[in-house]
Amino acid sequence: MASACVAQRIYPGAVCVAIDEPHPAVREFLRLHPGLLDLVPHGDVDWYSVTKLVVVDTCSPDRLGALRFLLHRRDIEVHIFDHHVPDRESVQADFSCQEPMGAAVTVVLKHLAERLGGLPSLSAEEATLCLVAIYEETGCFRFPSTNSQDLKMAGLLLEMGGNLSVVSRYYSQPLSSAQLAVLDEMIRQGERVVLDGHVAWVAVHRAERHFGSLSEIVSRIQELLGVDVVLIGLVHGENSVHWVARSSDPVFDVSRLMSSIGGGGHACAAAARQSVIGPDPVGQARRRGIDLARQLLEWSADQRPACASQIMSTSCERID
Repeated sequence: MASACVAQRIYPGAVCVAIDEPHPAVREFLRLHPGLLDLVPHGDVDWYSVTKLVVVDTCSPDRLGALRFLLHRRDIEVHIFDHHVPDRESVQADFSCQEPMGAAVTVVLKHLAERLGGLPSLSAEEATLCLVAIYEETGCFRFPSTNSQDLKMAGLLLEMGGNLSVVSRYYSQPLSSAQLAVLDEMIRQGERVVLDGHVAWVAVHRAERHFGSLSEIVSRIQELLGVDVVLIGLVHGENSVHWVARSSDPVFDVSRLMSSIGGGGHACAAAARQSVIGPDPVGQARRRGIDLARQLLEWSADQRPACASQIMSTSCERID
């Protein structure tokens, strides 16, 4: 949402439509700051009159959801601002600003500054919203995808009145009771995949009802279990599973894994959607998840640093 807020500075008069349900913390922030970003419901837009589509924080056609049909219209110009590395499945845009940074809003702010010869003054509310986004997407600057541009931009936002007390309040939100129930199930029913001492955790859940953000649950699992890779599948209906993957190190490149099944993301955070057909979609998804986790651990074997057992001799020699 922060990227969309800044993008409206680049495209005055643009209508902002959220593809996914906004995070509860974002909804609360926008409710307390009316007029900062007006989200228009998908059904209220006259899509036949649209001439330009500006996409932020994704370059994957699958992430566009109900708006994907716009990509097939030749009369629409497509612009993309994203911090994900594009691949062969990425949207073919008329204009693309894609740089490997920790946060998507950093990419948009950098482009705005370059276009205007300097970053324009933002309101304290705008600066705080952008700070929340940077802290969230960089994991408080701990994720490997974070770079110096994210840090520099955060400093500029603080100078513009960004409020770190508000950031602290919105960055780490407690899980809802529904999310806690899903977290408990995924820890109890998950399976460990082990290769050369490295561990991936795989769990699958059937989505009977909406319970909020899956990525938050995945992050909590990674923190609680301390494993190298977490791969969580969310089964929708009888024919699709939504995968969310996290890793503790770029060596375990989950972006490569998710790209292999039509998704994408960062080396340490990625997602994809896959079809599942059969009488037992949850069981089928679980088996696929285990195979994917094993494949990722095998891919990373050649890139991981050597273990002590690989470089030390097993026999002991005495020197008098």
